[in-house]
This record gives sequence, C-alpha cells and structure tokens, in this order.
Amino acid sequence: MSGLSALVRRGVAAAFERRWLFAVPVATLLAPAAFYVVHLPDTYKASAGLSVRQVNAERVGVALPTTQDFRPEQILATARDRVLQASNVAAMVPVLWPKGNPKDDYTIEQARGRVMYDQAGDARFALSIVDTSAVRAAEAVNTLVDAFIAGECAARVAVVERRRDFLEAEAAKARAAFDVVLAEKDAFRRAHPDTMPDQRETITSDLHRIEQEMRERESEAQRNRLMVPEVDKWMKSAVPAAGTEGSRPSLSADEQMAQLKLSSAQATLDQASRQLAELRVKYTDSYDRVQLALAQVASLEGQVTRAKDELDAAKKRADADTSSRRRADNQELMASMRTFRDALITEEKAARAAVEALRARAAELSRRLGEIPATADALRKLQTALEGADQSRLRAEE
Repeated sequence: MSGLSALVRRGVAAAFERRWLFAVPVATLLAPAAFYVVHLPDTYKASAGLSVRQVNAERVGVALPTTQDFRPEQILATARDRVLQASNVAAMVPVLWPKGNPKDDYTIEQARGRVMYDQAGDARFALSIVDTSAVRAAEAVNTLVDAFIAGECAARVAVVERRRDFLEAEAAKARAAFDVVLAEKDAFRRAHPDTMPDQRETITSDLHRIEQEMRERESEAQRNRLMVPEVDKWMKSAVPAAGTEGSRPSLSADEQMAQLKLSSAQATLDQASRQLAELRVKYTDSYDRVQLALAQVASLEGQVTRAKDELDAAKKRADADTSSRRRADNQELMASMRTFRDALITEEKAARAAVEALRARAAELSRRLGEIPATADALRKLQTALEGADQSRLRAEE
C-alpha cells in the first residue's frame, strides 16, 4: 500500500508541476466555445400538421371519394414528396430569404433542406422549420402548406373541369341526338297526317257513316228507278183532259199520288229488309251496321204506314168529289206526273253520282285504315328511339 501511495503522490505532483501545459489548451478551446454559445441568437420552431387520405382522382366530383389500397407509409411518403415539390418550396423562398431567387435550383434545395419531416401516426405528419424569427418560421411553414393546398385544389379542380367538359360534350351530343330523333318524329307525323294511329277510331266511324249513306243513296236511286215505270203506267191509264164522265179513271189524282208514294216506300222497305237479312247472316244484332239497318227499316216502316194513311184519306176524299172535279184533277195530275217523272230521273242521277263520290271516299278511308298498322309500327320505332335518346340525355345531364 505504501508503494502505491507513493506512486500516486508522485503522479499528482508531476501533473501539478505541469498544470499550465494542460490548462492553457483547455482554456483556449473552451473559452471561445463558451463565448460563442452564450452569444448565439434564440431559434424558434414552427410546425404544421397534415392529415392525408389518398383519393381516387377519377371519381372526384362525380361520386363519393373512394380510398385506394395503398400502405400508410406509401401514402405519407407520396404526400411528403408532393408537399416538397419545387413549386411549393419556391413559394417559401421569399419568406426565408427576401433577396433569394425562387427560380434558382440551389436556393430551392437549400430551402427544402430546412424543412423537417416528422411522422405522427399512420395518416398524419408534421412539417417544421427552425428560424431565429418566430414570425418568419411560422410564415414560411404556412406559405409552404398554403402552396401545397392550393396546388392540390388546382389539381383536383383541373380533374373535375376535365370531367365536366367531357360530360358537357357528351350531354350536348345526347341533346343533339334527341333533337334529331324528335325532328324525325315530327317530320314523320307531318308526312303521314292521315294515317296516324290516333285516327283509327275516327276513320272507322267515318267509314261506317259513309257506308250507311251509300246504302241510303243507293236505296234512293233504286226507289226512283222503280218509280219511273210506275209513273209511266199511271200516266197511260189516266183519262185525257177532254174525256167524258163515262170514261173517268177509277182512281182520283190524290189516290194515284198516294198509291205512288206507298209503292215507292214499300219497295224501299223490301230492299232494306233484304239487306238487313243479309247482315244478320254475317253479324249479330249488336254490330253497328246491323243497328243502322234496323233503324233504317223502322224508319221505312213508318213511311209505309204514313203512305197507307194518306191513301185511305185520299179514297175518302175521292168518294165525295164530283166527276167535273175529277176531270180537272186529271189534267193537273198529268202535268204533275210529268214533272214528278223528270224529278225522279234527275234525283236518280244525282243519287248515283253521290254514291260514286261516297264510294271513292270510302276507298280512300279504307286505304288510310290499311296503312295505319305500318305507320303505327314506324311511329313506335321512332318513339322507342326517342325514349332512348331522352334517357341518354338525362343521364348525361345528371
């Protein structure tokens, strides 16, 4: 122990003797460092936190955002690189160095180097800048983040605007296609105004009415044609104006006219009855044409009844007339018979002409009625195309 103690004492004594050899270098190094540290300016750190969620850019503005299947580290790394893009960092350069050149690559790299990155979880990170001025540090961080947000918004807006322009172009095409189909449909309706499906009932009703009128006209012409021989027969059997009392006719003028009316009405009734029988063979009594024929027969039966009544009245008046009155009536009868015969012939010709006109009109209505199915089919195709174009237009305008 005594030997070790003596060695320690000698060592301490040697170090003390050479104390300036150690003290001067230490004092020379530590004193300036301490002086520098004491006089360093204060520094401030400004931080900004960002939350990141990757969004499918194609769906922005069209539907709800949908996240992509990326790892959180990849999302944060991508976001950090986008924050530190040259355009964003260049916006921060005038804040850090008012005289710096934002377009200089070296200056941009120096500014990027001052930005510190700290991850805070799976979807957040912080950007920090240290500077001797708290205001400048905060302004620099805010400028960087604002530039990043503005750039991201501009990128999203650009995507949405491109999508909007595309959809507007598609909507314009859909509207144009809809207008073309609508114009085709209108042109088709203008080109086929007489064969539209909505006119089927009207044409059918007009056709039935014309057929009924044709039958009435034909009956009228037939009645007039049959009455002409009757008038001729009665004119031959009439007494001349200079006849004597012994040669007077068996019937008076009123009786003869009433008899002609009765014969005409009876002939027309017989013809209408035959037509009704033919229709009943083909159709039931509820059919429109059968109903019209029944009404016509009932009307003619009323005419026959009235003609019989007139004939009975004429016979009663004839029994009270004198022979001289009958001769005067015979003269008047001959003149009225000739006039009546001429009128029958004229009315028959007019009825025949009316029948031909009605037959032509019925043929035209039948043609239109036959063309309605083809028109309806073409119109249905145009309507289907129009509905498809309208749906495309509505989808494009949503």
